[in-house]
Amino acid sequence: LFKIRMFCVCSRYQPDVIKGDMDSIRYEVLNFYTKLGCDAIDESHDQDTTDLYKCISHINNLTPDVEKSDLCVLVTGALGGRFDHEAGNINVLCRFSSLR
Repeated sequence: LFKIRMFCVCSRYQPDVIKGDMDSIRYEVLNFYTKLGCDAIDESHDQDTTDLYKCISHINNLTPDVEKSDLCVLVTGALGGRFDHEAGNINVLCRFSSLR
């Protein structure tokens, strides 16, 4: 029963893309979402930017210029962990301050 409920929750919130350096994602999680059709973009070669930057940049690049003023990105889990990660995430949000 637990596995059925977990599947329902996980499949309800299906991302279009998982993008980052993939250093902290568990194999079974990545495998679960790729089997549902989610694209996985491995950016492990780029260690100069954070995963959040990679993701927001990806969204920004896919959005046509005429729609960027209406683009709203919701970021969850960006604060409350390590201070250096928090500072990096705040920096990313400042770099993309033209987005809502």
